[in-house]
Amino acid sequence: MADDFDDELRPLPPPRKQDVLVRSDAERPALNACLNYIPGVSRDYGYRLGYRKAAKILADYVCETASEQDGLVFPIVYNYRHHVELVLKRLIHVGSYLVDRELTKGDEVALGKHRLDLLWNAVRPILFEVCKDAGLSKPDNDDIEGVDSYIRQLNDVDPDSYGFRYATSKKGDPSVPGVRHLNILVFANHMEQLAYYLDAIDSAFMDLKDTKDEYETEMRSQEPDWFD
Repeated sequence: MADDFDDELRPLPPPRKQDVLVRSDAERPALNACLNYIPGVSRDYGYRLGYRKAAKILADYVCETASEQDGLVFPIVYNYRHHVELVLKRLIHVGSYLVDRELTKGDEVALGKHRLDLLWNAVRPILFEVCKDAGLSKPDNDDIEGVDSYIRQLNDVDPDSYGFRYATSKKGDPSVPGVRHLNILVFANHMEQLAYYLDAIDSAFMDLKDTKDEYETEMRSQEPDWFD
């Protein structure tokens, strides 16, 4: 495998100082990615979408070719995990806004870390509060228990998001100890279930946010101007 990888690289020229890496290309505009300025789209949309899509593309490749699983398992797991982390952090912010609550100390701690368990523990009560405030049915208990289980399993394998990024911990210990095998198809299918569920909550939150934004804009427009 290593020899094949080296053979693929040999025909390429070495880097040159005049090469510009981060730029657009007028000759191939369809390949120019848009960053940070897509009208009407939240700034973090590309991040959340990109990590999930990258994980799925890699997982589909492994499943279709039955190859490269021993190397691609690391970006697959990390990308899925990071997508979940980004969505949970977004739900804390948006959900808190919907119910007019300040971020708690626990929220701030969770937002400052990569712990999925802390983030989900912060999201869960907000989710129930948003549903109650909006007059929606509370989440199904089986669904919540399912997410609890998925988050716990992910946290047990990689609590701080470093396990699938580095081969060893900061102390020099092997990453993801005790895990000998991970089936890409099984893992990817379950992560798509989790991502779909959380993304559905995110979509519902954003619909409620749009409604609230419109209402507050309308209310401000009707306020008398005391300085006229």
